[in-house]
Amino acid sequence: MKERTLMRDIRIMLILLLGVFGAAAQASDLVKPETAWDKAEGEFRLKFGVTLKGDAVEAAWMEKGSSMLPEFEEAAQVRRGQEFTLFLFFANCPPNAAKRCGATVDYALLDSEGKLLVERKGLRLWTKPLPPKDEVRLGAAVLRISAEETDPLGKLTLRAAVTDPAAKMTLALERPIELLP
Repeated sequence: MKERTLMRDIRIMLILLLGVFGAAAQASDLVKPETAWDKAEGEFRLKFGVTLKGDAVEAAWMEKGSSMLPEFEEAAQVRRGQEFTLFLFFANCPPNAAKRCGATVDYALLDSEGKLLVERKGLRLWTKPLPPKDEVRLGAAVLRISAEETDPLGKLTLRAAVTDPAAKMTLALERPIELLP
């Protein structure tokens, strides 16, 4: 892990969700048209989410048991002392030679000038056998960040780069978030 430079007091906890989360939504449920946080390459689809209620997203996903994505509150702003959670929904991860999803996620948090504050690399998008075609899953790499009272205020950029070696592609997703007092 590369050490953060400006936000050294941010606590980070990486949670790898290893369970299978009930029946999945369909790929068509992922947002269209494509945005900076909802992307597709061929049939591979990704949705990058940010929320102040990470536990609620996981609980809603596990509870749904249907073909619908859970409703959750997207975060555009966070206050000092609040925890926020980064996560990815995905569908149709290209299979590698072992018939598994080999995609990895690199998360990054940048300040308003583009300086890297926090980075986590090489997190596995999915750890189980491939889901059936067109079924959406909540990815296994979930990152929780808590901004401390001494962190600098302003606009931040959250990035998730999803690399799939089997398909020889990287999808770059990005979301803004503002740190308030």
